[in-house]
Amino acid sequence: MKFPSDAKVNITLRDQNQEAAAFLAREFGFSNVTSRVLAARGIIEPQSVRQFLAPSLKEGLISPYQMVDLAKACELIEKSLNHDQKIAIALDYDVDGLSAGAILYNFLKQAGGNVYGFVPDRFSEGYGLNKRIVEEAQSLGCNLLVCVDFGTHNREELDLCRKLNIKTIVIDHHQLGDSAHPKADAFLNPCREDCGFAGRLMSAAGLVWYLLLGLKDSVARARGIDPKNFLDLAALGTVCDMVPLIGINRVIARRGLELLANSERVGIKALIKAAGLSRNLKSSDLSFVLGPRINAAGRINNASNVFELLTTVDSERASLIARSLNDLNSERQKIEAKSRDHALVAAQKLISADVDGCRRSLVICDDGYHIGVIGIIAQRLVEHFYLPSAVIGFDHDGSLKGSVRGVQGFSVIKALSQAKDHLIKYGGHESAGGFSLKVEELEAFQKSFEQAARDQLGGTKAEIKIEADTEVKLSEIDELVVKEFEKFSPFGIGNPAPCLFSKRARVIELKTLKDLHLKVKLSDGSHKITALLWGKTEHPELKVGNIVDFAFRADCSYFGGIPEVQANLQAVRKTL
Repeated sequence: MKFPSDAKVNITLRDQNQEAAAFLAREFGFSNVTSRVLAARGIIEPQSVRQFLAPSLKEGLISPYQMVDLAKACELIEKSLNHDQKIAIALDYDVDGLSAGAILYNFLKQAGGNVYGFVPDRFSEGYGLNKRIVEEAQSLGCNLLVCVDFGTHNREELDLCRKLNIKTIVIDHHQLGDSAHPKADAFLNPCREDCGFAGRLMSAAGLVWYLLLGLKDSVARARGIDPKNFLDLAALGTVCDMVPLIGINRVIARRGLELLANSERVGIKALIKAAGLSRNLKSSDLSFVLGPRINAAGRINNASNVFELLTTVDSERASLIARSLNDLNSERQKIEAKSRDHALVAAQKLISADVDGCRRSLVICDDGYHIGVIGIIAQRLVEHFYLPSAVIGFDHDGSLKGSVRGVQGFSVIKALSQAKDHLIKYGGHESAGGFSLKVEELEAFQKSFEQAARDQLGGTKAEIKIEADTEVKLSEIDELVVKEFEKFSPFGIGNPAPCLFSKRARVIELKTLKDLHLKVKLSDGSHKITALLWGKTEHPELKVGNIVDFAFRADCSYFGGIPEVQANLQAVRKTL
């Protein structure tokens, strides 16, 4: 995440275990820096190290039957397939929902199932299962409806399914809040209090892939289907939904990325080609290149064409859709830029009007905000001001629709729960969420959200906490260390790229790049390193001659074919 340059930064070190680091250096031949990072993260035992560096499906997965109601879901699907009954899949319009729905649809198709996919329209229908989908499923003669990446809070629609004699499975990972369990025939959600599967931290795509493991013996093997072949889509949803890339999620993401690089799925191949990527994909390619293109459809238009992209076997049709997603993503970027600039100005006015300097949150509302990008705008506000931020636009029915992003130490779902009396509906996670409310409740929501921020943050502006893995001398950072760090990928929440900390470096040169970024030359007296501050052209501590401490991620530039180690700055402070 980007942080405001003037924000208070607290750089701390993980607990260091020098004895374990020395053992790892001897046992595996790692550099001293890499050994210290592994030891600081508690990856010490030889088997843990091997599993971390080369995640194995055999060693890294737990039994799917530890998930509550998975056996019930498998039984319902087996019955539908064995009796040639029609199955409906209702799926969310974001990357995770689309990937998860495509996994299940493709699997059931290969198993000989008669299956239909339904994606709600963000603008005319909003998030979640709706009456239109239920009634269409009934008209098609579907006996089973599977909700993917929503359903936990769709009690009325699930009740309608029951009245229409449609069996239901909910596969979701959103928190229940104060809600009771939905009355589905099978409710797969690791956040239910009697489950906790995989630490409650899986994506919908990961959960659906685990459902396939549950169907392995009864359905997949008999029909010659290998669940491993769906790891490409599972990785796409897992990485883009920003679940912690540890444990099961790390196994799915790592093995899925390997499969994505050689995927024969025509939609994936077309998307990679249209985006101009090589087949050597990194997790960042999913998060910042493929994911935004997939999301653009649901944000600007309708995501049904993305579902078609991920399920079609027609390469020409896949290429056409993939190219259209490029266009939609460009349109999304223009819309986002306009709304972002307006929101930044509005937020600054709020902060400037707060004479006592005690504001701890931002709630920005405007009828010109495209509701497809309000989540992105909320994130931009957090990056600029580092305050919990809610951005609200007008929905098609005249109500307000908002999206929230949080900061360290602030629970979005807890804040929304605290404001529930003012909301029509809400949902989300610790770091992000969404809601809708009536226009007349806006002021009450603003007050409630601000109070929640004060309650959770203790009345003070959140402090940015950067946890570095180990302290280093600049002489220790070389190309070998960078290459060893690459083995730690995929990177994301729960498994960030190694963060290093160096003290007492002098700023000896400054240069701006394309009026967007700051390039800095730092020296500790004996060694120099080029450092980059992305997305900013100045920093209060980065002045020629200043002595600074800094946290950074090391990588290599290969300009002209010559490798040069660089420091991507995460935080800079005046030397203490």
